[in-house]
Amino acid sequence: MKFFTNQNPEIVKNLAVERVNKFLRDNRNNKILFLTSGGSCMELLDGISEENLNQNITFILLDERFTRDPANNNYQKLLTKKEFIKRIESCGSILLDTSIKDGEGAEDYAERYSNLIKNWQDNNPGGIIFATFGVGSDGHTAGILPLNKDEFNKLFIDSQKYFVAYKVESKDFEYRITATVYFIISQVDFGIVYQVEKNFRSKWEKIISGQTKLHEVPATVFTNLKRIEIYTD
Repeated sequence: MKFFTNQNPEIVKNLAVERVNKFLRDNRNNKILFLTSGGSCMELLDGISEENLNQNITFILLDERFTRDPANNNYQKLLTKKEFIKRIESCGSILLDTSIKDGEGAEDYAERYSNLIKNWQDNNPGGIIFATFGVGSDGHTAGILPLNKDEFNKLFIDSQKYFVAYKVESKDFEYRITATVYFIISQVDFGIVYQVEKNFRSKWEKIISGQTKLHEVPATVFTNLKRIEIYTD
């Protein structure tokens, strides 16, 4: 893990945006699957330069809330970013449609999500999977919440699935759909973490020193990635 820090959140954001642009620029001749987390990570999309977009880039979300409510569904939120959508369409980049279909259950949706990724891999051998991650104040990332160890391992590691659906305690939606720890470790080639205004510095120190457990602090997953950069205040 490499850390890039500044006490000014706006500077952190600019550094993260610059890194995304550099990655796209350096790999403009490669097929790229760009997985974006929801929340603040979507803000990074606004800073992608048009010159770094082309037909080789496919966008999809890294995590989702299983609801059609536009206030909570990440895909619907992404569609409201009109300038970004217009920019990628004009440059030939692709946004995979992950809207929920009529009559589709959470498990079926998660399986379809996994198949979208696998189909992209089949059609783009040698392609690069890039992801942006956020981290919540409780240490969750990519929709992977802290859980008891057995449940956590069963859902996110042992099944070797790319995406899973699982119930959460929320008044706004019943299920989260998320990439698994297995997918993040085994399939993501490079990623950046963008996290500001969470007062998380002491927790990062514990993660780095090996004092955290994955099921208690899911952001611990980043210690298992060779190519991950952390942008935080």
